[in-house]
Amino acid sequence: MKFIGISDPSDLAAVQKFIDDTGTSNFPQIQDVDGSLWKQFETSGRSTFLFINDDGTTDLTTYGAVRGEELRAGVERLIAS
Repeated sequence: MKFIGISDPSDLAAVQKFIDDTGTSNFPQIQDVDGSLWKQFETSGRSTFLFINDDGTTDLTTYGAVRGEELRAGVERLIAS
């Protein structure tokens, strides 16, 4: 299982601040410069979590900040599938 941060093509300083503030520097972060990933997964805003199956389809989407229980439930759902 991999966690990857994908940011919109906004100000790099703001993206770095978000990474620092959320403590998410321990997994890969990429910048979706042309918005193609957001379009591919039909994502329209920040703090959207996609749980993607091995076949590349989205199993679950959550919007906004994710609590530990929600993250755990999404991970368990992927493991079970």
